[in-house]
Amino acid sequence: MSAPGVRRNRLPLPTLFGREVRRRRVALGLTLEQLAERSGLTPNYIGTVENGRRDPSLSTVLSLAVGLGVPAGELVGGVAELGPVATETARLLEGAPPDLQDAILAVLKTLVVQKGVANPTIVPIASAPQPGATPTTIAFAIETPQVLVHSLTLAQSSPALQTKLEKVIKTQTGQPFEQDLTRTAITSQLSDIYRNEGYLDITVLDLTHPAPTLTANSIDLDLTATLREGEPYRLSALTWPGSDVISTADFEKSVKLHPEDVASQQALRQSLSPIAAAYYRKGYQDARVQAPATMVAATHHVAYTVRVIPGPQYRLKSVKAIGLNEQQQKDFAAAWRMAPNDFYDLNYVNGFLKSNSSITSLRGYSAAWKASADPETHLVDLILTFTKGGNLATP
Repeated sequence: MSAPGVRRNRLPLPTLFGREVRRRRVALGLTLEQLAERSGLTPNYIGTVENGRRDPSLSTVLSLAVGLGVPAGELVGGVAELGPVATETARLLEGAPPDLQDAILAVLKTLVVQKGVANPTIVPIASAPQPGATPTTIAFAIETPQVLVHSLTLAQSSPALQTKLEKVIKTQTGQPFEQDLTRTAITSQLSDIYRNEGYLDITVLDLTHPAPTLTANSIDLDLTATLREGEPYRLSALTWPGSDVISTADFEKSVKLHPEDVASQQALRQSLSPIAAAYYRKGYQDARVQAPATMVAATHHVAYTVRVIPGPQYRLKSVKAIGLNEQQQKDFAAAWRMAPNDFYDLNYVNGFLKSNSSITSLRGYSAAWKASADPETHLVDLILTFTKGGNLATP
């Protein structure tokens, strides 16, 4: 029997990291676009991370951790970060004779059956003292029958936002209940809605439920989330001091959030997007755009001063197309515009593959790509693999 909560595998670390990012994103009910807005990255870039095609830099890990609302160490370490108590508990259980292991699980199963749950499956898992914290103990949970969210009630919520809040209720109803992930998902989804309406002080005070209801196939929970909304904020100032990558004037041409507007976080992210895109075009693929808030609670106003942590500047070293015949290679070379020593722009790669209609010989093809960056020279080797089947280059 393996130590509970400890995963043993030989998959590459980027693959494991990408799977963890995707698992947490899906658990939070986030699309790639929503996570991109929250983390200051692009949806395409996050997609490559989730697919294990990108070995993320430290700044990318930090950005994704912010977007997912978890400590960075939890993303890269997962249950491998078990503390000494959990490790010792796992060793004790693993080191116990098989009949003792079976006896422990049998006792727990009997206790659950006495509560009216027929034929449950009990599994050991790593447990943390609070959501987002490093696991410190081994706990036991009911794996089957599934524990499901039967309903979600929002206490002290604004009637004016009810239509939007119903989406959260609908999303969560019927989902498997996991203590930490469910609370994090509900908090994240509610916070997104409120913060997009300017409620920057929104807090989920508590998530409670009465005794569960037992059915033939599940254990149903009726959850109640108690909210503290606060008052909506308005923008007092959004300041970008400018840089040699994008000027203040160019930024202000596309800004979506203006003084005295409701301080919508969605409008803020849309306003910051051109800054991120400008840095990506100049090869700063790990650029992080930050806008720390200065909030005045007395007047419910907020100001943001934008700054960028650019990271290294990447350039293209080589590009190689695989799976094409001689004519297709010529067509590809004629259409491709990013040459060796040009700034490496991930958005260009994705845009070329998704919206290029000039290469008629590649209609009916799909493409995957892999970028390998030298951490010392910051030069990128790009491999594009084309296969038949798909909608590449469809007008």
